[in-house]
Amino acid sequence: MEETGLYQILTSCYDDALHSSTAWNVYKKMVELCKDDDFYTIIYLYHLCYMDREEKLLWRTKIAEMGFELTPTEVDQYILIVRLALKSETPL
Repeated sequence: MEETGLYQILTSCYDDALHSSTAWNVYKKMVELCKDDDFYTIIYLYHLCYMDREEKLLWRTKIAEMGFELTPTEVDQYILIVRLALKSETPL
């Protein structure tokens, strides 16, 4: 995937899409994690993609406690980026 393609996906799904460079950096990091082929990391990322609303809220709170404030829409966008990276780099 290219940066422009990722940004087009985000802007077609969200009115307030993440900044293009932010989204691209996250995507590249996720691809790197997937390429490391660490089973537990892949499973963790996979489970992130299937969190329900309550689990997302708990995850968002956990991230906020570490100093990273995200809106619910930003959480959804990050999860979409994780899904795209998993799709491109793993057989899941």
